[in-house]
Amino acid sequence: GHKVSSSQRNDASSQRNAPVLGDAVLLAIAAPAREKARLAPAAMEELIRKLCQSQYLTVAQIGSLLNRHPDGIRNRFLGKMVREGQLVARYPDPTHPDQAYRTNPGWRES
Repeated sequence: GHKVSSSQRNDASSQRNAPVLGDAVLLAIAAPAREKARLAPAAMEELIRKLCQSQYLTVAQIGSLLNRHPDGIRNRFLGKMVREGQLVARYPDPTHPDQAYRTNPGWRES
């Protein structure tokens, strides 16, 4: 019984750091970006909105899922998407070290 309890403890701590949705679900959403070196900006924005639909994700998590450099994601998409109201930032300070983004449930494409 000793090994079971320690593995259960490890499961609980690893779940705390894992995205709310399973990684497989997020990877499936991100597949179009992972399979192509270039995507139209509108298509990339749509993928970012889908990834951030049900949880906050950091720029590093988004970049990893999309197989893109986080700086490129931040510079090309996140600032603009927050300004347009597509995404909401977890913290008011854009340089917050734990900054993360979530799709704005009230945003509708015009």
